[in-house]
Amino acid sequence: MVEVNLDYEKIEGLQNGDVNISYAIYPTERRKSYATMAVNLIIDFLKEKQLVRVVLQISPDNKKSLKVPLSCGFQSPYEIETKNGKMLVFVKNL
Repeated sequence: MVEVNLDYEKIEGLQNGDVNISYAIYPTERRKSYATMAVNLIIDFLKEKQLVRVVLQISPDNKKSLKVPLSCGFQSPYEIETKNGKMLVFVKNL
């Protein structure tokens, strides 16, 4: 499952023009690069929509998911505190 959210006012750490991408992969389908492929496809689509940047927020505890933004060319993360705890924020300008 991949979700794109353009409502920057409802997601902590987003600004006007940002888009948040979130994803979840069934355990049996992990380690097949599906998340990386999906994120890259969505980024290609979003480049045509005149948005400023793509944001991925990932828990520091989710070690395997931390590989996705690195594979997709996102900048080094910064950390924010959210109502759900600490998150690493990865950004890619479009």
